[in-house]
Parts: sequence; structure tokens; C-alpha cells
Amino acid sequence: MAASRTQAAVAVLATLAMALLACDTLLGLGKYQDVACAFTCDAGELETGTAPGNDAAEEAEAATLPESGADADAGGDADTGEVGTPDGGWPVPTAHEIWAHWPMPNPDAAIGPESSTPLPNPMTYDAGADGGALVAYDAVTQLTWSRQAQVAATYDEAWTACFHVGAGWRVPARIELVSLIDFTRVPTIDATLFPSAQGAPTWTSSVVPTDGGPAEYWEVDFSTGLTGYGSTPSQVLCVSGGDAQ
Repeated sequence: MAASRTQAAVAVLATLAMALLACDTLLGLGKYQDVACAFTCDAGELETGTAPGNDAAEEAEAATLPESGADADAGGDADTGEVGTPDGGWPVPTAHEIWAHWPMPNPDAAIGPESSTPLPNPMTYDAGADGGALVAYDAVTQLTWSRQAQVAATYDEAWTACFHVGAGWRVPARIELVSLIDFTRVPTIDATLFPSAQGAPTWTSSVVPTDGGPAEYWEVDFSTGLTGYGSTPSQVLCVSGGDAQ
């Protein structure tokens, strides 16, 4: 009788292991580790860069393209300023963009039961000396965000909108957009910094693993603070930086 129960337990565990392996294969869960320095980083493995100082927001704003957003290399028409999908497709997130290679920002913990112990890496943004810059620099992630959400009904429109913001601007990866979520707020984003990004699903450049069919992309809804897919996002918050994290 004991031997039978042991064999049954082994069979159940084997079935569960096979199911987990199938899920891992389907969703690509193991791929989270297949990026540079996902879990262990030697100092020499990371690229070095100069972190922006207190005037990072003004510098980023000055670096945007003020006149024409057209660029022939990105499928644009230099005469009309229109932007089309590049022949090679839009850029895919790099290893530094699909995994948090920076500390994850934390909101103010004062409302929590252990508020006497502050959380590490408090959310810290720089929007210029008077708070009126068009961009906001995240001092924790070292990403720079356009404060104005751009209307985008399709993935192509999202990339086109970010391309027109200026050189180096792009659609954020899921982990980058999630770094803006603040669950102590309703909606779950700093409404002072991002007044137009509060109530609609927002595009990311992170692809949802599927077994075929058209590509889908993760979205973040700041009205709830949840990620998801399947609906059609209507806006994009463009980001720049992050390649030297």
C-alpha cells in the first residue's frame, strides 16, 4: 500500500514538472535570465556612462528635435515630415530595456503599517528648476520621460509619435513603464508630472509571447496600475536613455 502511494506521488510530481516545463517553453519564462547581468553583474560587464546632473531635464529637452521629425533611415519622407514603418521593422527592446538593470523606484511608504521604516530608492524626478520642463528625469532609473502622453491608436503610431519627439526617443519596454507605477495614488502615476497619462492603456514595446498570429504588445493602465494585453492602447509615454545602465 505504501509503495502504491509513493508511486502515485511520483507520478503526480512528474506530471506537474512536465506541465511547468510546457508553460516555460510556451511563455519563454526562462528567457528572463538570458540577458546581460540579469542576476549577477561584475563591475566590468556594465557599460559606463555619465549620469545626468540636476539639470538633466533641461539637457534632455534641449536634445529633442524642434523642427522636422523626418529621417530617411527610419522610413521617413524628408520633404513631408511623414514617418512610415522602417523596412526592418521598429526596434526591439535591448537586454538593458527588458530587465530592470537599475533599482526599482518605490513610492512613499508613509501610508503603510511600518511607515517608520522608509522603503529604499524613493521615487525622485527632476522636471527642471521650476518644474515646468517638457521632460522628467527619473533619478533612480536614469530614464528621461516625455511628460506629455502622445495619442497612438496603433503600434506604428506609437513609434511614429516618439520618433517625432526627438532623436533617441522610443516606445518604453514594459519594465520601464511599470517603474512609473505608484500604488499609493489613484490613478497610479504622478498626475502632476504626467497629467495626460492617467486614464488610458499605454503602449509598451514588449512583445507578448504567442504561438502564432499577429504580434501583441504588453500595455500598462495607470488607472488601475495593472499590465495586460488584448485591448488596443490609445496613448504612449515616450522615453529616452537607459542604454548605459
